[in-house]
Amino acid sequence: MLDRRSRAIFHSGPVSFSVLSDICVLCFYAVAAGLRVSHIRHTVHKLLAVLFVFNIVALCCWLGETLSYPETPRCNISIFGEVGGFGGEYYSSLAILIVLYRSLVLNHPPFSAFGEGCAIAIPFGAFLAGGLIVILSQAHAPDGTTCFAAAASTATILAMIIGLGFAFVASVILVAGILFFRMRRGANETPESLRVSGSGIMAVSSRSKDDANALSVRLVLYPVLMLLTGGLAVITASLAITSAAIVGEALLALSGIFNAIIFFGWDPTARKLAFGMLEIINSATGTGHPLPRPSSITTVNADGKLQHKRLSSFSGITALSIAESRAELINSRSQSTEPAPIALYVGKIIKPFLRWMTRP
Repeated sequence: MLDRRSRAIFHSGPVSFSVLSDICVLCFYAVAAGLRVSHIRHTVHKLLAVLFVFNIVALCCWLGETLSYPETPRCNISIFGEVGGFGGEYYSSLAILIVLYRSLVLNHPPFSAFGEGCAIAIPFGAFLAGGLIVILSQAHAPDGTTCFAAAASTATILAMIIGLGFAFVASVILVAGILFFRMRRGANETPESLRVSGSGIMAVSSRSKDDANALSVRLVLYPVLMLLTGGLAVITASLAITSAAIVGEALLALSGIFNAIIFFGWDPTARKLAFGMLEIINSATGTGHPLPRPSSITTVNADGKLQHKRLSSFSGITALSIAESRAELINSRSQSTEPAPIALYVGKIIKPFLRWMTRP
């Protein structure tokens, strides 16, 4: 087993790139917020931001743990942030799938302010629970190689496996439920209300079948990434095999890079944000090609009721888009739609990248 300094040197590179990748995603969100993209206010995006924040916390504390001596305050803080951070990250993924299941399968409206607060509280609860479990276990390595991993008790490892296993199994069930529901309905197309030209937060391309494929891939990647990074790391840590532990730790160190690649390359919600950012940048600068116009519109009649008028043959209106349209109508009257100058400046710089994200 590598000593503390060797482990720190070995993991410092991958961890640094992972943290940088997480920061890139958070900066992307900051620019989208500065450009006043309306969809950024959705619960899914808030949970995604929480996911990347927890990954930063976990990786930084994990690297700090490799340089901490047993039975020191620094060691306790490091393992609290490490295990709690990864727990918060994985339960953020679970919370996102819960939100998507409510919308795509149950056709429930988006959460109220209280419901959204409860959804966001899930990963924070996992953060506290995971951190406290390892702190109370007082797991320290007698040989001084690490302050936690090599000396975690069987009960501690079991608790971690159960916690991660629950998030993984629940995620698999939710993903299977969504995909089964779509196949049972013969839904080979993404509902128009969730597409680029609609008012939903998920969209990818001009063809509805491509939208459905991208959504399915992204849903499957949530539990797969959870197992690949966290699951293997916990399992290999309990095997006491040096080579296996190195592989597990390497995958864990690369988790931020994996998350960012999937977010920018395969996440329909990120692509919808990029689409909205491009639209705002083009409108503000008077450049760029015109973007596809909406194929459905939402209006308010004289009685104050919301009416949704379809302009194409696509079907599949969901409660998600109806409630979002209502929120956008209200927010457009109460909030400034002028993009922040700094966000517009940065947006013009990253415009080629945004075009890549919205590629057909």
